[in-house]
Amino acid sequence: MFFLCDMVLLHRRKDNSHREKYGYMDAIKVLIIFVFMLLLIFKFKRSLTVTFALGCIAVAAAYRFEPVAAATLAFNSAFSKSTFAIIAIYYTVTFLQKMMEVKGHISLAEDALLGITNNKRISAEVAPMCVGMMPSPGAVVLGGAMVNSIYKDSVSNEDKNFITSFFRHVPESFAPIYGSVILACELAKVPAGDFVLHMLPLVAILIILGHFMFMRRLPKETGLPAKKNRLPDIKNLLLSLWPVAVIIAVVMATNIDVYLVTIFVIVIYFFANRFKFADIKPFFRSAFEPKIILSTVFILIFKDYIMNTDAVESLPRLFSSMPLPDYLIFSIIFFVGSVIVGSTAIAAIGIPLAYATMPDGGTPLLVLLSTMAFAAMQVSISHICLFLSSAYFKVEVASLIKKTIPIITVFCALLIAYYLLLVHGPGLFA
Repeated sequence: MFFLCDMVLLHRRKDNSHREKYGYMDAIKVLIIFVFMLLLIFKFKRSLTVTFALGCIAVAAAYRFEPVAAATLAFNSAFSKSTFAIIAIYYTVTFLQKMMEVKGHISLAEDALLGITNNKRISAEVAPMCVGMMPSPGAVVLGGAMVNSIYKDSVSNEDKNFITSFFRHVPESFAPIYGSVILACELAKVPAGDFVLHMLPLVAILIILGHFMFMRRLPKETGLPAKKNRLPDIKNLLLSLWPVAVIIAVVMATNIDVYLVTIFVIVIYFFANRFKFADIKPFFRSAFEPKIILSTVFILIFKDYIMNTDAVESLPRLFSSMPLPDYLIFSIIFFVGSVIVGSTAIAAIGIPLAYATMPDGGTPLLVLLSTMAFAAMQVSISHICLFLSSAYFKVEVASLIKKTIPIITVFCALLIAYYLLLVHGPGLFA
């Protein structure tokens, strides 16, 4: 199929427009590959390892990678610092989570949240958002453990997976501790404080949608009497989650790699809670999960393969011919691009182009594009966090994406309405 497409384009290269036409085909190829991968996951129920392995092969074939170059790129990706960091983060955070479970601190945090809120729904929403302030894929492990402890067997693993993933990512939409947010603000020359201020209504909308479109059907009763004095529960919450708080604080203050900070916290936690080596010895093996590592490696190789083609750069050319306003065209570009290669990559490529096209875009344009990218990541099969959360609950990523799509669809519609309100109501945030 790809060979025939190339031959048709080569035959038509008779004027200066051939590059534009060939650029279209670069974008179409990657869209075809991604649809193929979606079919593997949703229709044929293939694992992420198989899906992304075949996706890598498809990209190499479609873009005619030389075998040696393809193998070299795959090797460099598999053994890169970023790949090691992601795997190390998941391993160390899982290790810490197991230690916290042994000491009963996960259960203590659950009891404290339930005591403070006297509402299972709110507690299950707040827990992942708290750990979501940790700029790490491993945060889904701690969030998942707390949600699992709150609902136990009264809610399906598919539902607990959605709660963990959806609410854990709320802070990632606006917090300037995440690389994607920092990069977007830098490229758009928008102050981070101004961006956060404009994002607050969208954060509220996101939480409200998650609550009313999903959480309302889940049980909220705790079976506990309402408490007049919540101070002991607040103290217990701080006591149980101090390792997470330390990780967040140190990473925000120093930018040291999360896994290094987590190792440091594990050592402190070990001595503070008087562990014996025999207590933690099983965790060295149980925190290591080969299937998760293998899937992670193939996802990252696929992303590097895509980034070594002209596919992402050609997406604007593909969509620019659509009879739509510029802000809608770039919204589509950021959504589709983020689904395929991630929000950081599309921001690096798309924001300079967007602001060259719309030089007066200011903060509203950045809010629109960065949030559209964030929304896309919540339904992307290449989003590492979705995979890690699903692996923790032992459910399919497909079920998580299916539950997320309706909420994200409504959220994107409200996002566009909010953007238009910002543009046509400049005095609103003056």
